[in-house]
Amino acid sequence: PGVQTEVRLTRDEFESMVRPRVGETVKALERAVSSAHIEMDQVSRILLVGGTSRMPIVAEMLRSATGRPIALDAHPKLAIAVGAALAGASSLQQPISTEAAAVETTDATWQAPGRAPTPAPDVVRSPGSGRSRGLLIGAVGGAIGLVAVVAAITLGGGDESTTSDGANAPTTVGSGFATTVVDTTSTGRGLDAIVSSVPMGQTQISDIRALTVDQQGAVYVVGGDGLVLRVANGEATVIANSPATIGIVGGVAVASDDSVLLTTTAGIVAIDGGGSATLLLDATTAGIGATPGPIALDGLGNIYFADNDTHRIIRRGTDGELSLIAGSGAAATPGSLVGDGQPAGTVPIGVIAGLAIDAGGNLVFADSTTLAVRQVAGDGTLSTLSSGGFLALDGLTVDAAGRVYVTDSVSGAIVRIADGASEFVIVRQDGVEPIDGVAARESSVTAVGAIIVDRAGTLYFEDGATLRSLSIA
Repeated sequence: PGVQTEVRLTRDEFESMVRPRVGETVKALERAVSSAHIEMDQVSRILLVGGTSRMPIVAEMLRSATGRPIALDAHPKLAIAVGAALAGASSLQQPISTEAAAVETTDATWQAPGRAPTPAPDVVRSPGSGRSRGLLIGAVGGAIGLVAVVAAITLGGGDESTTSDGANAPTTVGSGFATTVVDTTSTGRGLDAIVSSVPMGQTQISDIRALTVDQQGAVYVVGGDGLVLRVANGEATVIANSPATIGIVGGVAVASDDSVLLTTTAGIVAIDGGGSATLLLDATTAGIGATPGPIALDGLGNIYFADNDTHRIIRRGTDGELSLIAGSGAAATPGSLVGDGQPAGTVPIGVIAGLAIDAGGNLVFADSTTLAVRQVAGDGTLSTLSSGGFLALDGLTVDAAGRVYVTDSVSGAIVRIADGASEFVIVRQDGVEPIDGVAARESSVTAVGAIIVDRAGTLYFEDGATLRSLSIA
């Protein structure tokens, strides 16, 4: 401090010093493209943003390694400034104060789109496809954008010299969240909370599709074969096991009367305490698509569900009336994020991987097409809570404090979003096995997907065929 001097440094000398760090950026891009399940020759061009991208060696090494054309943003620093402004703007948004309020609807009268009826035996209409794990083109957009962020962090220097706890030797994470700096010298990645497997008795489930919890803290697990379990005290009780009657299940919720609500190919099915299934909402009559999406309840008993065939989020009121909450009916463009500040019902949305109602009555959802976590406020306007760092979005939940948790199966991470910032909860780490009884940062995951948090602050999540938990209160 207070000292000024001059040092002679040629371009060749400088490039020889930074070449290893630029090489890390090239590898990060290659990993991102590979995670998107595409070949490098399918990428039309690589767009560089951030001040560091002005260095010729960055474009040269990327072009040499990938063989793809390189484009430099006309204002490379602007992207970083705009990102900071958007993050700051989202943190200034005020939630509504009415604790059990319902989200304002876009249309007072429900108008179902035209849809050809399908044959209907009992409850089931037709078999449907499984859960979407994100769209390829959306993942490509995340991969291309990643290189600039990694370059800005790995080459930027002293601004990221320490972690939040003051530890030295930070590193950028090898996932979509390239801007998150963590200390990997001793503690790994994730929270200090202890991770555990949840015992399910003798019942086996091959693929966890959806999760929810009831007021008593029991966890409901939906399998890909239509099996629905209630897990409590280490034992699993079968709630439903009749795919020929119920069909493919996309989401699960528990009502205040303890009935279990399922979104299925047939519509919304309610299962009472005796195991009897009732078709609460007929998909064909209501003009709902045959691909079931996630479901949630607000404090008043209104049901919210995603129709991923027609790209809408719909509310079924306690009076049985349907209202449009979000989605214009048109599919969102992968990688394109529009509509903030506009009525949510006028904005295209993509495939919804998870939705929840927070304590303030706002609807929060994960859009796996645009790779963004978005919110519909009490007045019906749309806003973005987080975007740009995901390679996939597979599940979402919100805790009592309003913190959002999402799963990214490509990165292999659970991420917590709060106050405009993101942090890892637990991450898939090379060379580290999933271990119970240790801090999440010292463990790993196999494959994350469905996720839910209970009132006590315990997070339950899919890890392959295993149900695991973290106490994060």
